[in-house]
Amino acid sequence: MTRLWLLPITISVLALSGCGDEEPTASRPQKPAAPAGPKPKVFVADSSIYFFAKSFAGEQLNLMRAEKMREGATTWSPRSADQTKAAQANFILIHSEKNAPWLEKLNGFNGKLIPVADANPDAIPDFEGAAVFDPIHAKALAEAVIQALSDHVLTSETDRARLAKVKAVVGQRYDPLIQRMKAYGGRFQPVMISSGEFQPWLDASGIRFSRVDLAAGADLPNEVIDLMLKQGRKPDMDFVIWDKGPVTTLAGKLKSRGIDGIVLDAGKDPTGQKNLLKLARLNVEALAKLHDPNAAPGIAKAKPDSAPKGNGGTGDGSFGGTVLPFLEKYCIECHDADTGEGEVEFDLYTTIRDAEKVPDLWETVAQLMDLEAMPPRKEPVQPTPAEREQIVAWIEKLSGRWDSGAMGFDPGHTTLRRLNKNEYNYTVRDLFGLRLRPADDFPEETGGEAGFDNNADALFLPPLLMENYVESAGIIVDTVYRDPQARARYLFVHPDSAANARPAARKILQYWASRAYRKPVQEGELERLLKIYDRDMRKKKRFDLAMQMPLVAVLISPNFIYRPEAEKPGNKAYRVSGSDLASRLSYFLWSSMPDQTLFDLAAKNELHKPAVLEQQVARMLVDDRAKSLSMHFAGQWFKWESLRSTANPDEKRFPSFTFQLRVSLYQESTNYFSHLLQNDSSILELIHSDYAFLNEPLARHYGIQGVTGMQFRKVPLTDRNRGGVLGMGSVLTATSLPLRSSPAIRGNWVLNEIFGTPTPEPPMNVEQLPDDDRAIKGKTFREELVQHRENPSCKACHEAIDPLGFGLENFDAIGRWRVQQNGKPIDSTGVLPDGAEFQSPAELKQILLEDKDLFTRNMVRKALAYALGRELTPYDRPIVAEIAEKVKADNYRIQSVFLEVAKSYPFQMKRNSGFVPTKE
Repeated sequence: MTRLWLLPITISVLALSGCGDEEPTASRPQKPAAPAGPKPKVFVADSSIYFFAKSFAGEQLNLMRAEKMREGATTWSPRSADQTKAAQANFILIHSEKNAPWLEKLNGFNGKLIPVADANPDAIPDFEGAAVFDPIHAKALAEAVIQALSDHVLTSETDRARLAKVKAVVGQRYDPLIQRMKAYGGRFQPVMISSGEFQPWLDASGIRFSRVDLAAGADLPNEVIDLMLKQGRKPDMDFVIWDKGPVTTLAGKLKSRGIDGIVLDAGKDPTGQKNLLKLARLNVEALAKLHDPNAAPGIAKAKPDSAPKGNGGTGDGSFGGTVLPFLEKYCIECHDADTGEGEVEFDLYTTIRDAEKVPDLWETVAQLMDLEAMPPRKEPVQPTPAEREQIVAWIEKLSGRWDSGAMGFDPGHTTLRRLNKNEYNYTVRDLFGLRLRPADDFPEETGGEAGFDNNADALFLPPLLMENYVESAGIIVDTVYRDPQARARYLFVHPDSAANARPAARKILQYWASRAYRKPVQEGELERLLKIYDRDMRKKKRFDLAMQMPLVAVLISPNFIYRPEAEKPGNKAYRVSGSDLASRLSYFLWSSMPDQTLFDLAAKNELHKPAVLEQQVARMLVDDRAKSLSMHFAGQWFKWESLRSTANPDEKRFPSFTFQLRVSLYQESTNYFSHLLQNDSSILELIHSDYAFLNEPLARHYGIQGVTGMQFRKVPLTDRNRGGVLGMGSVLTATSLPLRSSPAIRGNWVLNEIFGTPTPEPPMNVEQLPDDDRAIKGKTFREELVQHRENPSCKACHEAIDPLGFGLENFDAIGRWRVQQNGKPIDSTGVLPDGAEFQSPAELKQILLEDKDLFTRNMVRKALAYALGRELTPYDRPIVAEIAEKVKADNYRIQSVFLEVAKSYPFQMKRNSGFVPTKE
């Protein structure tokens, strides 16, 4: 049984699978023809971009409103202010007065700032083009602007960190909108401009589907409605306005034009508006009924499902009969489109079809039901035990259907993957045998939600990076040419006459391009490279010099920078090619290109054979190149990679934390994980073991005697508190603040990284704990934290987090053992919410090991996300469950995790955008 204290404390809405930039597969009405004339430029008038989020600018909503683009351009990512000015890629930001000083930093980009109070069409008469309300475009534009600010405007690390949070907010805001638009079968289309006048229109499906869900405020293109009314145009749609703000003005405009609708004031008690509220709730079935002129508008009743009946609870145990009434009674008031506490909007899930697509959300609901944490205990009306049991029973059955594969299988979307910085460096190393690290000077990269920096959706290509690629390609080839032996090795064919020169160039380029592209080079690409050779041969008259630029061209080709995969026509999933499987395998296990063995097996089409694949995975995991898993997979998972960047203990408080110690802590962790791989050890040794890898400085840091010299070696441990990742100084330092340890961060780390049960961000209005434990006089930090958790806003999360962190309090902020803090004894005892007690870190680890299957599933999730380079979807759940069972059957051997991931359906298969999940 999974312990209740391991369960998530927050609810987060998951975007439905298939909500990317793909078009819906259903047929859609054709867009009206654009007015004749020159191609319009784009003026984005989107009233819902949360560009400056509350956490960044201190406001609930700050609108980014517009950008004048070069003709045909769709995003804004300038390389520099001067180049932007030269390109005349101006912008307009409509902003709050509070943000004006900060926004002045953008003046270098030749932009225009308009206070929100002055924002209206007349304020921007010089802009011509099309006004767009399109959340997909808006999200892409917001992310492009954020990237530009990060690259060229903001210099403060604090600002950059805040900007990263803003980027997350943009996704959280837009993904549900994109999801809705996709579900409706249409989206708002451009408002075309002809002869200087606005002529707004929506595509036909958009008009039909907009009878409900025109939410004034963030989600409604008010400007579009205003312009339509200004032109005397009556849109063929009814409306529902549900807003906390001044809704009556817009409603009056609409009704004065004969447009009927409903106005709901979300700022008032909804009790008296419930009937109207139900009408306002939108779902796909209701939209479908709008095609039927005889169907009454309103919400469609959910179809009964086959969930088990409850024991004395209300309803019949189905989604429509039990879950919806439960949500209406206990949840909707706080978790709807307007309030959205915890970023949860239950009114998105009004049919079983909608609800079953987000199993992770419902599992969190079940866990909170078990904990009796939701509804909050302060609420006077609480569900009965029978009602809770019915909800949990329905959710457990839904989870079982996903885990069993009954909901279908989908290999997932495949975003074109760019080599990240590590992959670029290692590929250069293995391609040319050079120890260069050119990508170290590339712009910083951030990982996706899965926590890894190889997430394809997060690997953008800003113009500055393209310049880096060109510069690096020249440096690499120059380095090769400076070494006569290396040059002879790479130019392995030496023509003895001018007649033989071009065939020799073809042979050399065919070899190197095929290796660099990780697949046979296409004839057209090869001819383009040879044309470069021909040009330079005519100019330079020397074979070796004429070969330089073609090699540079290879290294700046998208086929080298990216990992394009072969595609097959049709809507069915298909196996990736042998070459693509070799690349998937090598970049998964080595973060680098395939070696000759993999190339040969791919050419023979043998790599898909199970026995061959198993043999290759075993070979690759004991290769030195597999240390990339220790550094980048485990390093990002367990956070010890932060020792190379963000983990910075205060030098005055911890003078013993030298650069040498930092390196030793990092190497201890990577050596440990590599040892597990080399020896195919149990993954449970990540939680606890009776050995560590130490050198003399690190042993001295830990207080362990008998270790001398700088060489790392396997050292038996007699202290059971120290073994495994929980006792590693790298992890303990990464989960601390510069001046003190942090029980909250460490407890949260255990929940997230050991068991995959994330916790929410702390509330914005909660008083922060002191950064320095010495600021607390006469008591330990634990005593201060116990007092802090009495705050009702903090209590629920801290009840799950704190006991885990308290169990590690004997370790200070740099991982040293201690028995006192501020002159008082350290108390590392704890009682978990399920009643389990412990007295020390060693006893805590033993309790954690009782949930080894939960840890196994989390490791499989991490490994699968890392291998695929994307976030997991509900369709990956049966794959995770199957792999976890196989790992368990193999006595939790670590190599079986990576082997089974390599053999898995999403790793071996690929699909096109029109794919429909299968139940085969």
